[in-house]
Amino acid sequence: MKNKIVKLNVDYTYDPLADVLFVYIKDNNDYEEAIELNPITYLSFNSKGFPVVIEFLDASKVLRAKKYGLQNIKKIDININITKECIKIESSFTIPLHNKEESKVRTLSIGNDYLIPIVNVELITA
Repeated sequence: MKNKIVKLNVDYTYDPLADVLFVYIKDNNDYEEAIELNPITYLSFNSKGFPVVIEFLDASKVLRAKKYGLQNIKKIDININITKECIKIESSFTIPLHNKEESKVRTLSIGNDYLIPIVNVELITA
């Protein structure tokens, strides 16, 4: 049986000096614990174990995007699917590039060694 997708609106901040992209659920200041998915991607959870923040270090390199584009993201769509076995994150960012927009896609999949509860959440810009 497939679990229901929870859709939540997000916002983001991008620090061009540190080159860090921080995507978070709007109107949610409750995050308690972060886990390192790999050396450049962190996922934070609220006190109930629900994913509420994703952080990308070296964002311009990882997404192969100019820093100006990351400061002006037009659309974010991140699907976080956590099963008993695996944490899979599929992310898409639409950023300006000259007079058009470009989509930057990134997929990450790791084992659920953290025993995080099963959830399927889609983080999207409104």
